[in-house]
Amino acid sequence: MADTQLEFRESQKFTQPWLWFVLLIVNGLTLYGIFSNPYSIGPFLITIGITLIIFFSRLDTQVNKTGIHYRFKPYFNKWKVIKWLDVRSVKIKKYNAISEFGGFGIRINFSGNKAFNTSGNTGLDITLKNNKKILIGTQKPDELENIIERLKME
Repeated sequence: MADTQLEFRESQKFTQPWLWFVLLIVNGLTLYGIFSNPYSIGPFLITIGITLIIFFSRLDTQVNKTGIHYRFKPYFNKWKVIKWLDVRSVKIKKYNAISEFGGFGIRINFSGNKAFNTSGNTGLDITLKNNKKILIGTQKPDELENIIERLKME
């Protein structure tokens, strides 16, 4: 049984009001297009599809004795695991999703660094021993930092 005192769990979704407002407007415009031209259902189906994918997207993170576990449903459902043996350093970091990674979601910047985030500007910055970097967004930075510090002492 896992020691729940030394485990961090977080599940995040896209909750930005501006995002849902934009999707509402775009879906409304494409729905209006169907009434103007019944053969224009394609764009509406595409926008509804994108909206549903974003609605059902979820970033799950777990940090425990074995390592850092993450998955970003529905893009990949199987947990990806970064073992502590492969980690050079970890720290909680403030970042700008737009300027550093070009936005939210699953991102890779020009340096080859990966980011997995849904909102906000705080994440777990992981540097691997092979010099690759991964950033996993968090809405609970203090709790995550506390668990990481306790795991380092163990």
